[in-house]
Amino acid sequence: MGLLDLFCVASMPVLKVLLITALGSFLALEHIDVLGENAKKQLNRVVFFVFNPALVGSNLANTVTLESIKLLWYMPFNVLLTFIIGSALGWILVKITRAPQHLKGLVLGSCAAGRYIYNLRYARVLV
Repeated sequence: MGLLDLFCVASMPVLKVLLITALGSFLALEHIDVLGENAKKQLNRVVFFVFNPALVGSNLANTVTLESIKLLWYMPFNVLLTFIIGSALGWILVKITRAPQHLKGLVLGSCAAGRYIYNLRYARVLV
């Protein structure tokens, strides 16, 4: 396979995305106005909450196999343990600082997720 053929094959997905983006941008112009303002907002929500997770799920379905699950068995356990430890630390923080009622969930969620992100960074340093 020559360099030109390789370039054509590699640029085809990018070209498809650019063509769809150009068509969508053209249809979204104010003087074309195929969709109203409310329809644009609803379509944006559908893309964000339905199509984006579906795309991620379909890509994961192609890559996750039984062998990869066996190989990475500790990852779900690590995530669960990290969220439990982070939630416990957040609960202790809420009790010590007497956080207002409307902020307790935010503090607990931030501590749980923050602990998980800290472990991800620490794991990358070790690898």
